[in-house]
Amino acid sequence: MSTLIFSSCRWKSSFYSGFLFILVIYLSGCKEPDAEIVETPVFLSDTTGDRVGYSTILTYQIYKDMLYPYQLYQPQQNPGFDPVIWNREKQNKETHQKIFRLFADLIPAESRSEINYFSIIYQDNSFASMSAQKDNSLANFRLATRPDLLSYLDSIPAFKAPKFRHNTLGYSLAVYTMIHEFGHYVTLNNRQSYLSYLIDDDSYSPYPKKGSIIDSILTSYWKPYLTDDIVENCLPKNGNVYFVSLPNRL
Repeated sequence: MSTLIFSSCRWKSSFYSGFLFILVIYLSGCKEPDAEIVETPVFLSDTTGDRVGYSTILTYQIYKDMLYPYQLYQPQQNPGFDPVIWNREKQNKETHQKIFRLFADLIPAESRSEINYFSIIYQDNSFASMSAQKDNSLANFRLATRPDLLSYLDSIPAFKAPKFRHNTLGYSLAVYTMIHEFGHYVTLNNRQSYLSYLIDDDSYSPYPKKGSIIDSILTSYWKPYLTDDIVENCLPKNGNVYFVSLPNRL
């Protein structure tokens, strides 16, 4: 009789243990998923020495292809200034993110590691620009575009921008612009250029290193048009500024 009671108790213990095991598994399956961790970077914003054009509305810092506010600038009454555009773009981050996404989709992240700033400008005569973020450094670069750049996605430059009929690539103006600006970064970064101090302007300008892409272009194409005086004296003092007027003198 005692043996029967013992066996019955052991069976009940096994039953309840199994039941509890199944219950734990069931409840664990119903547990809410862990909350998604959103990474928010912390930037040390130092605006000292920033290159800022009069038409710059605002600038973002870039982290993992996402835009984070860096600086909002005061409007300046200059040609092309439109207060409506200025006020609208101050709070139009969603559109700005889409514009930068086009650039990010075209150019792999590892090929643009020093492009860490993005600006919106309102110039009528310029679609975009690429420059060093600081006047005295080539460590970080900034891409700047007009706010309506994506409206030119279906437009070929030769039709929408008559001044640039030499472009026969067939890309849309927006895509062509992004590739064009990336080309400036490729040739102006600190592996290709060094900073030359411009005495007259009290500023710095990139100057091509020996064997760089720009130096090779100078050697293969521009050299017949450049005197020794220009190469040895003018370029180091004036940087790439010289080439703005040079074609008109040929």
